[in-house]
Amino acid sequence: SLKRLKIDAIDIVYIHDADDRIGEAISNSYPVLDELRAQGVIKGIGVGMNYCAPSITAVKEMDLDIILIAGRFTLLDQSAQEVLFKECLKKNTAVVVGGVYNSGILANPVAGANYNYVPASDELIKKAQQIQQLLADFHIPITAAAIQFPLRHPVVVSVLTGSRTAKELNANIVDFDRDIPAAVWEALDESGLVNRIES
Repeated sequence: SLKRLKIDAIDIVYIHDADDRIGEAISNSYPVLDELRAQGVIKGIGVGMNYCAPSITAVKEMDLDIILIAGRFTLLDQSAQEVLFKECLKKNTAVVVGGVYNSGILANPVAGANYNYVPASDELIKKAQQIQQLLADFHIPITAAAIQFPLRHPVVVSVLTGSRTAKELNANIVDFDRDIPAAVWEALDESGLVNRIES
């Protein structure tokens, strides 16, 4: 791989989607990656996960440099900060947040929108629309707030967006670069629609 990539070392190797097989990842995958890290073949080890419980186990049981958690720290779901982010802070493990649109509902909260890869409930759609309206009062698109929200937590170092086209990529860049005043986040916190950032 190093020869084909024409590089001396790989920056990060993620153990991907081990949510249902975290025990195997800890006992089988991690020791090999840890040895490669010790040799300098890879610079960092991470896990890419969808759920908090196995991610917490991963952070506690392995010496990880970074984790990627999808959909668990968004405008609709802040569950990652309850325990996972606290463990990451303790272990000095950086976090990348993916799934910032929760499968689409936070890109366009309309009837039929998806949440966690299935059609969203009416209750979730209503909540997403309330968030969208609050942001609209400040002339901020919900997509911009969705991309920037995770970075408010001190353990989060990056967000990961999925772009199918160059147009979507460019839109993500515009949203990422958009200035969102502190007053917007304060209004969101005060609204009770999201849980306050804990650190």
